[in-house]
Amino acid sequence: MMLNDFTVPNKELRVTVGMRFEDETLGAQTSATNTAEKGIKPKVITVALLLPHDEADLLSELTAIAQATNADGTLVVYDIVEPAANAMNVRQVKFTDSFDVRDDYRLRAWQINFALKEYKSVPEKMEQRQTKVVGAPQVAAGEVVSGEAVNETSPPETMGSFEKILANLDSALAPKAGSDEAA
Repeated sequence: MMLNDFTVPNKELRVTVGMRFEDETLGAQTSATNTAEKGIKPKVITVALLLPHDEADLLSELTAIAQATNADGTLVVYDIVEPAANAMNVRQVKFTDSFDVRDDYRLRAWQINFALKEYKSVPEKMEQRQTKVVGAPQVAAGEVVSGEAVNETSPPETMGSFEKILANLDSALAPKAGSDEAA
C-alpha cells in the first residue's frame, strides 16, 4: 500500500475496505420494512500491521504522515495505491477516526491500526455534478458571463490527478470547433 510516495510497511499488513449504505426506517414502531435511502457514505479503509521495535523510524514517519496538515490546517489528502481500494474506485484518502499503536512485548513489535476515509467519493462527485447542473445558468461554451469566459474543457480545481489526466485526454480528443468532425 502506498500513500503518495510513502510505502506503508507491509509486515502482516491487513486491509479492509468498507462501504456503508445510510437509510432510515419509515415504519416507526410498526413492522413495516419501508426505508428512506439517505445515500452511500464514503468508503472507509481500515489498516492493521505489525512493525518490529527495531524499525522505530518507520513508526515515526507513519505517524508524521497521519498527522500532516495543509497550510489551512486541514489534513493532507493522499493518493492511495492498494489493490482492494483501487478496485472499489477509491483513489484519494484522508486519515480519520483513530491511529492506534499497541506494544506487543511478546513479539517485540508494535501493532498499528488506523483508518482512512475516501476523499471525494464517486457518489459525492455525482451529487455535486447534479447540483451544478440544476443550479447552473444555461450558457454556451465561450460565452461571457459576469466578465468570465466559460470554457467547457477546463477541469475543475477539485479533481484528483487521475481525473485531471482523463480531462486532458478528453479535451485533446474532442473535435476542434470549425473542423469537419464538429459538423
